[in-house]
Amino acid sequence: MEAPAPVPGADKGITVFIDNFDSFTYNVVQYFQQLGANVRVFRNDAVTIEELDALAPARLVVSPGPGAPADAGISMDAIRHFAGKIPVLGVCLGHQAIVEVFGGRVVGAGEIMHGKQSHIHHADEGVFEGLPSPLMACRYHSLAADPATLPSCLRVTCFSERGQAESPPVEAAGDPACMTRLPADAPKDVPAPTRHDDDVIQGVRHEELSVEGVQFHPESIATQGGHAMFAAFLRRTSGKWES
Repeated sequence: MEAPAPVPGADKGITVFIDNFDSFTYNVVQYFQQLGANVRVFRNDAVTIEELDALAPARLVVSPGPGAPADAGISMDAIRHFAGKIPVLGVCLGHQAIVEVFGGRVVGAGEIMHGKQSHIHHADEGVFEGLPSPLMACRYHSLAADPATLPSCLRVTCFSERGQAESPPVEAAGDPACMTRLPADAPKDVPAPTRHDDDVIQGVRHEELSVEGVQFHPESIATQGGHAMFAAFLRRTSGKWES
């Protein structure tokens, strides 16, 4: 697979990466490094907010990981501290931590999704800007944001298609390009997502602050457009959404 082009300015400043002891941590880190980011990785129990603050980071990424947000060490405190100051992105557990920081609840997803693909419908904003909807994404989670408790400051950016989940084809493991390339004729003019009661929230963003989370795994070879999502995040420079 051809390496993605570096994002201009991605190497300016440190991208702090909170590692929640996840087996996918360095897959995510590698994606960011391929895009030119200067990444510093810290285990969630081995760094303080004061130490992170002293680095004057340019952005914060909170990784996937096992358990619930309460088990994620410094992750929630880091989100609280840096939200509104620098761009913040949460992946899987990091996404769930964002939901809880701003007052939502994370509950059982109803169906365990470990290595399952779903069609993700999105609103063509934030990390999804310019990507087709739906797109295929790989999910590894048994918890999810509870839509009934989602605070007004967070809005849903994407959701999984109800009743639709499958394991990636075996051949994908031998050819990462087959799942990360987007079809040339993929539609781009799509409406904002309309959720159903049994759909699962797959992404949220703050209404004012540059804080966004995705429940699925962009770094998986079974997710379409993962590099493009991370590149969109790296292009942000402000702690608030730029008009």
